Amino acid sequence: MNASHGYRAVHLIVTTQGASVEIQVRTSLQHLWAELSERLADVIDSRIKYGRGAPQVNQLLAVESEIIAKLEGFEKDFRLLPNETTEAHRSRMRQIQQSTTRMKVDLAKKLRGVISRLEGKQR
Repeated sequence: MNASHGYRAVHLIVTTQGASVEIQVRTSLQHLWAELSERLADVIDSRIKYGRGAPQVNQLLAVESEIIAKLEGFEKDFRLLPNETTEAHRSRMRQIQQSTTRMKVDLAKKLRGVISRLEGKQR
């Protein structure tokens, strides 16, 4: 999936009862990234959503987007690996999966914290 200014989602346009509806499909981390981008745009500069505005903010969003893409890509690649037969190998694979999950949970927690602080600044 190609990112536009760090934003990642699959957009589907469906027509139901004569009306077109856009559905955005994204992971929970992609959603948190989008929420962060929206809050930063609300608090700092609305142009941030379009890759303009404060360069350091755009750089932060680009780095976060890339981290999310790498974590999720790693998970996807990991699922494609063949099952190994040795218990030692299976144990190591479980450790790697658990580490990846912990990293995603930690990142989500940090993103939620930043979003919460930014929401407090909006009021």
